[in-house]
Amino acid sequence: VRSTSTEDPRFFPELMKSVRTSMTAGGPGLRSVVRFFNQGTGLRTSFIVDGGEGFKPVKGSPERRVAFFTGVEGEILSVFVASLEPGHYDCTKPGFAIGFSFTGDLPLADGTAWSDVGDGYCSFDVSPGPTPGDVEARFSGLLVSNDLKAVYLIDDGYFFSRRGVTSP
Repeated sequence: VRSTSTEDPRFFPELMKSVRTSMTAGGPGLRSVVRFFNQGTGLRTSFIVDGGEGFKPVKGSPERRVAFFTGVEGEILSVFVASLEPGHYDCTKPGFAIGFSFTGDLPLADGTAWSDVGDGYCSFDVSPGPTPGDVEARFSGLLVSNDLKAVYLIDDGYFFSRRGVTSP
């Protein structure tokens, strides 16, 4: 889902509600909505992306988990977390990062942007979902492209994991 003009402030909360409602009605899985803000133009653009079955342990680092979300136009949101326990996490803590590719490029491609490149940053506020095994999180951040030529501000983000966290 994308907007072509400045979004109504009610749009993002409605997308969050839609994600939460659809996920609580289904089986295991992961879905996210992320809103970018262009400070130069004032334009806000939101995406709903699907994370498949959920977070998986990172090979060689089982305490970390990763999820790759894809959008209908090929966008890819990558989320690395070191914990999905309730709490606030800054990405300055090892193990946390957010990446985004508007064009579906691989993580190391020049145009893919990350919270741990340049002056990027991110934070997560994780909370338990409505039923055991569910996790919700709000997140935000500043993503810098691998080639250092673009910066993207995540104004607001949300993911819902419905029993979508695999054990190490």
